[in-house]
Amino acid sequence: TKLYVATGDGKTYKSWTLAADGTWTPDFLYTVGTDGQLDSTETKTAGEVTIARGHSFWIQPVNAGQVIMLGQKPTGSASVDLTSDKWNLVGNPTLSEITISMTMFSGAQRGDQLVVPRADGTLVYHTLRAANGLGWSDVKIPAGKGFWLKTKSAKINL
Repeated sequence: TKLYVATGDGKTYKSWTLAADGTWTPDFLYTVGTDGQLDSTETKTAGEVTIARGHSFWIQPVNAGQVIMLGQKPTGSASVDLTSDKWNLVGNPTLSEITISMTMFSGAQRGDQLVVPRADGTLVYHTLRAANGLGWSDVKIPAGKGFWLKTKSAKINL
């Protein structure tokens, strides 16, 4: 199992591999180049990373199983600026399913896209076709799951 964490600068990610003894071993620092390509540098000193609200991490399991996350349950809402014209990984931070609505966004524009993974691993693409949310209506995100969002200039409020 691998853990990837965005460092918060929007350009680098750190990764760890879960060892057989249950400890996380740091292994790579990934940097997104100006051309959008991902470069990696091997590192054995990734150190601790605090995942701030509004920043992301990604768990890549090797085998089917259960992942248990510990920490504080989010309270209140958070507003996150999204990177324009790039794919943003956004998670549902609540303990219940959410339905995407235009009230969650400020600045969303026609042509912005959502990609939502299904339980079977396939992806469903949704394109915003009108300012009233047409194309994004009835998109549901289960508790603890995420989706990809590509926008020209939007902010999301969760």
